Amino acid sequence: MAASSGSTVGSSSNGPGTSYDRGVPLNLASYHEWEIAEIGYDGTEKFKIPHGYQEHIGALARKIDWMSLTGEDARHDNPALLKEKEKEASSASVEETKKKTEERTAPDAGPWHVVAKHLLESLEQLNVLLDDLAILRTTEYLKPLRVADPLHDQNEGTVMVTNSKAFQWSSKRKNLVDAASVLQQALQNRVHQSGMDDGNRRNKDKFFQELRRMRELWRVRKNGENIVGDLGYKIFGIKHDPRGVFHISRRSADKLKAVGKGEEEMNVLQVTVPGDLMRQSTLTVTIVKDDGSIESVYPEKADEEYAYMEIDKTACDAMPWENALKRAQETLICKDIFNTLFQEAVQLRRRLAVVKEGVIMVSLYDDYLLRFELKFHPFTADTIPSEGDPFLTRFLREYHLAMECSRPVRPQMLVDLPLTHLPEALDYRGPLAYSQHDIASRSAKAKGLLNRMTKVSGHYLLVKRTVEVLKSHQMNYGDPTLRWRCVRCSPLHSLFLCELTNRNYDHVAGKLSFYVQVDADAVSVQTKEGTEISCRRDENELRQALHLMSATHETLSVSHIAKQVFYQVLHANMNAMDENGVPCPTLYLVNSASTRTVYIKFPLGEVPQIFVRHFIADERKATEEESKFTPLNFARIPGRSICKKFDTLFAMLKT
Repeated sequence: MAASSGSTVGSSSNGPGTSYDRGVPLNLASYHEWEIAEIGYDGTEKFKIPHGYQEHIGALARKIDWMSLTGEDARHDNPALLKEKEKEASSASVEETKKKTEERTAPDAGPWHVVAKHLLESLEQLNVLLDDLAILRTTEYLKPLRVADPLHDQNEGTVMVTNSKAFQWSSKRKNLVDAASVLQQALQNRVHQSGMDDGNRRNKDKFFQELRRMRELWRVRKNGENIVGDLGYKIFGIKHDPRGVFHISRRSADKLKAVGKGEEEMNVLQVTVPGDLMRQSTLTVTIVKDDGSIESVYPEKADEEYAYMEIDKTACDAMPWENALKRAQETLICKDIFNTLFQEAVQLRRRLAVVKEGVIMVSLYDDYLLRFELKFHPFTADTIPSEGDPFLTRFLREYHLAMECSRPVRPQMLVDLPLTHLPEALDYRGPLAYSQHDIASRSAKAKGLLNRMTKVSGHYLLVKRTVEVLKSHQMNYGDPTLRWRCVRCSPLHSLFLCELTNRNYDHVAGKLSFYVQVDADAVSVQTKEGTEISCRRDENELRQALHLMSATHETLSVSHIAKQVFYQVLHANMNAMDENGVPCPTLYLVNSASTRTVYIKFPLGEVPQIFVRHFIADERKATEEESKFTPLNFARIPGRSICKKFDTLFAMLKT
């Protein structure tokens, strides 16, 4: 609905005598709607569909007065009028009339004069086409003429001969002979032509077969008269980047014929990759320890390592296109990864990075360095020896490809929803949405490739060192027995479950369980009671923590065995220290007859130390000799395990 120009938005009155400031004048008008053609009894409205472009032009053309534009004397508009005028002019001769007709020119009737002339000529051509189609549709026109068809002007004798069976047989035989001769000549020509072009035809069919197989693996398109492909591996972004475009051609017949017997048949399809990708590449990742010498970090390159600069074009063309495209794409991926690492190394903070001759060195921690090296090799069929750390090299490639294959912006199903980089778990739309503060606190910032690799490499190195410490402890200290397994493993966090048990005494002492957690930059030992022992990145501290857990388990095991033979535990100090400040749990026992006391120390990484003396009721009345403990040789006690030795000792000191 349309409002008048005097209507305003914002002016109102709440009662008589009350007025407010007038608002901004605003004219309201409706959109252009279709005209209603009919309204049914049920209230259904039927609209008139607006005219299209051609209908609109036709309606405008019908409104033009063609006669006024071209004139009444126009020959191509009204030829009948011209004949009437010629009959009326009886005084003029035929020669003068023809002369005037030839000299007469069509008057200039405006811009539509030429259009009307072409429309008339088109109408005449259309009438001719309709007449031709009408003739072609007749049965007599399309009926073929045979040799034995009767002639319309034949007499009775000729008709009798024509209708006889002998004439029919001879005419059909003649037709068959003529057809056989034509087919035989065509077959001879085909055999002769196939004998000459059999090799070319076979190569052509094989070319299209290989091209079809290539299209299943690579992006291929036709650009004018050339066929090109794309080595690009990115899902999102531009396709057919000029630096990754290769050309596809057909190998010449001379090269195909040059293949001898016993040699592998060459592909008909030949590819030409860009010159900078015509080499084999490897991107290796290693962790090196800085010993202060430049040779350990940047070793000198031999002359053979620069052989990739000499490109043999013939050897490259002779290589199968499957291998050539794979190696060219591998080179493209390695160069992209190295360029990404180089850009992030320049902007790296809190770490030292050095780039030199295709090598990027990044400080990891302590004396360890993370080394990325890009190497090039000749573009040949020889295999490249694998170098570097397999896990880190594979992780670098997989993480880079995962970043390239991930969608940069999450797609939206509805148009009015905003674009966002957040995952579906963190969303601010709908009834179960997070608030903006929760999203900011929960959302993780995107990490670069180099930053991610430094953390993964640090964790990987700590895991290897932790596993070595656990294996060495397991091999060197068999009592109590250490059993461990990995319960959680990720690129940045790992958790090992360790259990200490006693042989043949599990029913008495049980087992002691604890965890070894490995992060990106530290290792810690966590007990089930919640106590955490931080070992940082020091292997000695981790060994000491394992020894402490073993000493704790020995203390608990000995106390349980003592209770089985009715010994009384006077005190058990798990936090005791020796004279050097190293943890050393102690245990003080007395036998059931209260005649002897046993004092046991459990130093870390050593056998227990046992001291025995007679029981003293009052320490103040005891002499110095009576207060002294007598040390026992732990190795002389019978038994193969700690629990067995203490079981034997308690049985001997029972009285």
